[in-house]
Amino acid sequence: MSPPDPIVECPLCGKAPVRPWHREGRWTVVRCRGCGLLRTWPPPDRATLGSLYGSKDYYEDRSMGAASEAAWVDRAREIVESLPRRPASVLDFGAGEGHLVHALRRRGLVAEGVEPFPAGRQAARERYGIELLEEPPVHGRFDLVTLVHALEHVPEPVATLARLAERLAPGGQVFIEVPNVASVDMHRSSRRREILDLPVHLFHFAPRTLVRVIEKAGLKTLDLRLSNPDALEWLLARRAPRRPESAAPDQPAPAARPVHPPSTVRASWRRLLPWLRQRLPGSRIQAVAARAE
Repeated sequence: MSPPDPIVECPLCGKAPVRPWHREGRWTVVRCRGCGLLRTWPPPDRATLGSLYGSKDYYEDRSMGAASEAAWVDRAREIVESLPRRPASVLDFGAGEGHLVHALRRRGLVAEGVEPFPAGRQAARERYGIELLEEPPVHGRFDLVTLVHALEHVPEPVATLARLAERLAPGGQVFIEVPNVASVDMHRSSRRREILDLPVHLFHFAPRTLVRVIEKAGLKTLDLRLSNPDALEWLLARRAPRRPESAAPDQPAPAARPVHPPSTVRASWRRLLPWLRQRLPGSRIQAVAARAE
């Protein structure tokens, strides 16, 4: 007779039986039998997490510190322009080294950041002169709260989202980006390790469980977006037109290539890409949420 399933605290179901889903070293990812939410078990203690986040290689190994300042400004623009309503003030939770906060300020927004671990706050102070908060502010309201690869790091995702929702101004929005454990990229062992990133990722989301966490926190999902898988991104990059090299002063400039494919091809891609993302999703999920009325 097989032993009974262990009972684990689930943010969605309360105490619920779980079954092993994936094992890597001393860490196991378990799946709640009630809702399907995945979490790392046993959860690492704060001292273990502090030593990992405090490593000088933590951000570099994950390419968070490798991007240029211009790339972060573009990232800030993409986030802001993807929203139904343009914000004037932003609170970035899980701000890391302050890259996104700095980029948002560069774009003229009022931006503050929250980073629980001191190594990130110190890096933001040294690199940008930004003073990140250790905890979300008790007072103040923001048009937008961002959690960019942050929700998977918190021990209580529902409670964290509910607490952050209290900082929203009327009509405020929440932008969330997390790794997608339902991605086809999980079939590659190297990408699977990156997506799970044990043990610092305490929870692991698929689209359905992310929406349930959002709703449990008293928010409603306005938009849910899937990314392209790595292989498709590689193909799209190869078919993108290259910029012509600068011609020598005494040579005629080469004929410019069209930047966009013909309209019929563009229309076909617009239809095909969402279909592919649904059936072959990539490694990221983005959600935009607001307070439920």
